[in-house]
Amino acid sequence: MESKSIPWSFDEVQTFLCVVAEERIQRELNGATRNARVYQEVAQLLAAHGYHRSMKQCREKLKKFKSDYRAIKDHNGRGGSDRKTWKWFDQMDAIYGHRPASNGREGATTVLGAMMKDGKRKRSLFTQDMAVRKDLEQQELNRAQRERHIQLLLEEARKGREQEAELRRQESAQTASFNEAFLGMLGQLVQAVNNRT
Repeated sequence: MESKSIPWSFDEVQTFLCVVAEERIQRELNGATRNARVYQEVAQLLAAHGYHRSMKQCREKLKKFKSDYRAIKDHNGRGGSDRKTWKWFDQMDAIYGHRPASNGREGATTVLGAMMKDGKRKRSLFTQDMAVRKDLEQQELNRAQRERHIQLLLEEARKGREQEAELRRQESAQTASFNEAFLGMLGQLVQAVNNRT
């Protein structure tokens, strides 16, 4: 289902950029004029991580990101204090930052070689950051589940104590009522004995 109304989550975009940053994917995107097959592979790799996007959605997302990246890079390249920022700029810069102005295949291939060392390190850190994030999210989820479980146990214990206290009150009231009735009858018996004598 293709729907532009479904926004991309933060983790989904991070995963998407990690997939797009892979050297082989970059080489194929730069070397192919018809790249539907490459975007189909990107969509499949995203699906393997649990994010379901069509080939068209992946192509449009990267096109938009490239456009935003170039606009910010051009704006900031003019100098001045009015610099623009964007949360995906560093990741996009790691992938496309060392590209020449020409979009020719030759230039792109040369750039891939030049950015390998720095790009691989950044992508490695980026991937580690994603793994740490997911681990922290899982720990937070586990902690929240443990807290909910403890709260349920405490609530059950509180209800148990209240029920036990109510039973004790009822037993005490019944005992008092029985004692009162017993003493009343005993008083009547004593009175009857005294009347006979």
